Amino acid sequence: MTVSVHSLKSEQELEIKSETGELQFHRRILAKTNIPPPLGEHYFIRPGIRQVITHIVPINAHPSLIRVTAGFYYVERGASPHTARRVFSTDTSHSVKTSQVYAG
Repeated sequence: MTVSVHSLKSEQELEIKSETGELQFHRRILAKTNIPPPLGEHYFIRPGIRQVITHIVPINAHPSLIRVTAGFYYVERGASPHTARRVFSTDTSHSVKTSQVYAG
């Protein structure tokens, strides 16, 4: 399983992808990183099932939004990639909630 974390390049000037209207997250906080399963175990994610995998990443800056991308490959099916992407607010002025990425 891999994970990457990105934030906005500028909080004042939002960049939008013209083809899709998608907000761009250019500042890399964590490059694509392999997250090994616990020792002696493996990840197994059934289709349609929410699987929570927690990985804590330090964020030195104070971005208002971060985008987390997680992915894995089904090796048995020709190494086809499966990814999940989610945007989180880092605003802590309200009640703090733990956010997690769900794959499935």
